[in-house]
Amino acid sequence: MQGSRKPFIGFTFVITAERLAVASEITGTELRGVLASLYRILANVERLHTLTLLEAKPMTFGALMKELQVNPQVLNRNLNQLRACGLVAKSYPYRTYVLTPLGHSVLKKLVKDAMPLAGDLRKGETQWQGLL
Repeated sequence: MQGSRKPFIGFTFVITAERLAVASEITGTELRGVLASLYRILANVERLHTLTLLEAKPMTFGALMKELQVNPQVLNRNLNQLRACGLVAKSYPYRTYVLTPLGHSVLKKLVKDAMPLAGDLRKGETQWQGLL
């Protein structure tokens, strides 16, 4: 490990606003690692749904649990991963979860802008299933 940088939290590469802000200083390998981890985080339906819920408004743990219909352990793990990446923050003293500016940016750039491709991806997925 170099300096104080912690490259992994569990299986997830740490993605911070600072790391993305200095993208010009990141090596190609490190950048690919950051992007792969980010997509791994966004590939989980519940985490992606959590981000879209928090985009609309801050929510408590209980409200998220009710809306997502998941058990507390799953939600806690997902929120910890989203917080570790800097996409979500916990607001005090109200104990609500909020989408950070980085979370808003990632959601817009990587998810919302990709929505028009979803139909094409679905067609491609169907074609791949036929080939396997």
